[in-house]
Amino acid sequence: MLKGKSRRARIKLSFVFFFFLIFIICLQTYLTIVNEREYMIESAIDEKVMLAETAAMSIGSAEVHAVPAHKREIVRKLAEPDDIVYCRIVKPTGEIYLSNIVEERGVLIRDRAIKTDKTVIKTDIYGVEEIKVVVTPSYRGHTVWLGFSLEKVYAEVWSMIWGSLVIGISVISIAILVFYGLISFNKEVSRANKELRDTQKQLIHSEKLAALGRLSADIAHEINNPLGGIKNSLYLLSDSVSENKKEYLEIAEQEVDRISGIVRRLLDLYRPQKEILAPTNVNFPLDDILEIVKKQFANRSVRVIKDFNPKLPAVMASSEHLKQVFLNLILNAVEAMPEGGELTIKTYSHPAGSPEVIIEFTDTGRGIPEEEIDKIFDPFFTTKKGGKGTGLGLSVSYGIIKRYKGIIEVRSKVGRGTTFNIILPIVEKNGEENERKDTHSG
Repeated sequence: MLKGKSRRARIKLSFVFFFFLIFIICLQTYLTIVNEREYMIESAIDEKVMLAETAAMSIGSAEVHAVPAHKREIVRKLAEPDDIVYCRIVKPTGEIYLSNIVEERGVLIRDRAIKTDKTVIKTDIYGVEEIKVVVTPSYRGHTVWLGFSLEKVYAEVWSMIWGSLVIGISVISIAILVFYGLISFNKEVSRANKELRDTQKQLIHSEKLAALGRLSADIAHEINNPLGGIKNSLYLLSDSVSENKKEYLEIAEQEVDRISGIVRRLLDLYRPQKEILAPTNVNFPLDDILEIVKKQFANRSVRVIKDFNPKLPAVMASSEHLKQVFLNLILNAVEAMPEGGELTIKTYSHPAGSPEVIIEFTDTGRGIPEEEIDKIFDPFFTTKKGGKGTGLGLSVSYGIIKRYKGIIEVRSKVGRGTTFNIILPIVEKNGEENERKDTHSG
């Protein structure tokens, strides 16, 4: 639980850091574009100032050498670039002496810039467009006016913005894909590691069962032979013992039968009894077991809640062995609720046609400590006090369900109760049993 919360917190923190990084990148890109725009405008103005000042000197030289045609050629050449709106030579009186726009010649303009003795830069409106104008002093009080548009600069800036947007969106998209890819990869790695751990647990448990089974097979005959002798002796003694002492013989016989049962269950771990497998509706053996133990429910003040799916698919199993598993789980649940409680038993199948049947046992008992969860299926492990349990019930149940290609899952919280899920593959219509593709999911 804590690990899951920690992982979710790390993912949230990664999201916050990721989007903060995107914000920083976007802000940096915006500031870069703004600075680049200002630089491009300044560069365009400096270029036009240089042209205007060069033209002013050339026009002054043409005036000194009395070459009027040269002045007209200078004006024409200055007006050739696409971003030049007009190129004027203005007299000290404000009259436009020369212009690349013929209609402007002779027009009077009123502007303080006509009296300037240094280069100035001003803003003007030409038509509906805002333009920049460089006014540079020339010969005998004349001034050269070079009006130009910044649309080309703005177009380059917009091109830069769109290019940056395309690159930025591409980088962000790739980053998001990589980020989600890493999250998916992390989930897959976690899932694979979990499956590996579960498989290792199953292998270790299987090895324990096999080792115990081999030991059981070796000692079972040694135990059964003297047990048989003891039982026969008790039978022979029964005729020669007085009635008031036969009670002790019956107790001895019961204890011998109990030892025989323990030995038989030990053998069943390694060499199971011959099973008669058939398509089985798990509701029926469950009902049989509940009928058998209903007296214990009443004695322990345990309320049973049944939630059986009447249209449950069949599983391939031995009804008698399923009863043994159900009885173990039910008795464990009852013993976990010494002061009474509720035992909810549900049977259902997964939605969307999943080929599994689930039998769920949920009690409101004392629960199992987290450190003991991984041990409860180990042979001879028991939490029952006073030698009441052999520690074989869940081990035998685990082995039975494993032989049916099923799994047993357990969830528990101390003080709140325990849930056991038995998951079994259903029988297909052609009579074959579905194989589970996934392993124990913990």
